[in-house]
Amino acid sequence: MTLPSFPALRQLFLTLFPAVALVLAAVLWLQGRSTGEEGLATLDTPPGEEFDYFITGMQRSMLAPDGHPTHTLQAARVTHYPEGDRAELALPTFVWFPETGTPWSLSARTGTLYGNGEQADDHLELREQVELERVLADGSTLLARTSQLDAAIAAREFSTDRPVTIDSAAQHMESVGMHGDLLGNRLNLLQEVRGRHDPTPSQP
Repeated sequence: MTLPSFPALRQLFLTLFPAVALVLAAVLWLQGRSTGEEGLATLDTPPGEEFDYFITGMQRSMLAPDGHPTHTLQAARVTHYPEGDRAELALPTFVWFPETGTPWSLSARTGTLYGNGEQADDHLELREQVELERVLADGSTLLARTSQLDAAIAAREFSTDRPVTIDSAAQHMESVGMHGDLLGNRLNLLQEVRGRHDPTPSQP
């Protein structure tokens, strides 16, 4: 058997290199897609537990009997585990719609939804970079930040025992613990409350 000469090998390499490079680039692109998209690959739950289904790009809306929306829930990915009937959420955003006034929006990096999908039974736990946002009557925005928050969906209540910061156009508040009652339209700071108030904030 005659082996190819060096010039022949060089010509073969130059011929195959573009195709190999193209395949390699496609593999790297797909790998980047699987680990990109807001870091979804890092939001997986620990291995070893069986799930029965998952959804990407989930959007769920609940309506009152009169057709008025009560809340919406979105997530980049949902993985449901039959054990404990829970769903692990990646990048969840939850919005309550009151009968009057502006919506209350909750978002986080990860979360867990407990229940069977019925509004009365659902309990939402949000974790990591949790933000509560609402547009106030004067047009300014209230923004509360904490590391973990629990929401009782049907009761329209939420609470946390973690440190909280609250900012609006005229004030900055800090607290350990917070409770919200949407039916009463109340937001209560619980312990070690301190802050500052500026009734005439300077314009940027």
